[in-house]
Amino acid sequence: MIDIKGLGNNAKLIEEMASDIGTTGNKLFPFYMKEAVLEGYMFIGTSMLAFTSGAIMLFFCITKADWCIGNLHAVLSLISLVIIGSAFIVFFSGIKRAISKILNPCLFAIQSVILDARLLGKS
Repeated sequence: MIDIKGLGNNAKLIEEMASDIGTTGNKLFPFYMKEAVLEGYMFIGTSMLAFTSGAIMLFFCITKADWCIGNLHAVLSLISLVIIGSAFIVFFSGIKRAISKILNPCLFAIQSVILDARLLGKS
């Protein structure tokens, strides 16, 4: 069980939100922490999935491509290069935040609580 008393004003927001759904802040806050960790792993997983699918598509299409006449495999090879490039850009732009969510979920949980409290009109 996590003690939310050390969170200052955020503890009050958590308690208000928790009372709205009929629970306590000590039971609600761990869900926010788990959500932050899952978001970090999901980002890494989907980035790797996009990269590997693009690489597999590139490998199979480049072996069958006839670059002189520009058949479908040549076009798919170019599309797969765009997928791989996009996956690299997205991965390297968000990997720091994803690792931070995994290693320090408390910070991102507090940020999520503040955002949710604003959306609910509690702040």
